[in-house]
Amino acid sequence: MLELEAPEVIIASREERLALVAAHPSMDIFAFGLLIYEAVACKGRLFPTYKEAVGAATAPGELEIDFGRCRDHVVRYIVSNMLRKVPSDRFTIRDVLVNLSQVRSLK
Repeated sequence: MLELEAPEVIIASREERLALVAAHPSMDIFAFGLLIYEAVACKGRLFPTYKEAVGAATAPGELEIDFGRCRDHVVRYIVSNMLRKVPSDRFTIRDVLVNLSQVRSLK
């Protein structure tokens, strides 16, 4: 189970307006980005605790992502764009697929 929801879900939950959040494909992109991150960074979860995730989601600016041993710049680019805080700034699934085709280790 993922320990970090999309930032918009965390913020809505904190403001007790979670019932007003509509499901959107960008939330799935964020979750998919977390899965790819965990697979390539070899560091486990992006944030060790939910409290740290909330702090990161509500802090100004983008998430700080430690890619650990992942040196593939294309993968880093893809994941960074999947884990954007603002939903409209995230990659679409088409963007993800087009860019994943450029990853050498997948060929």
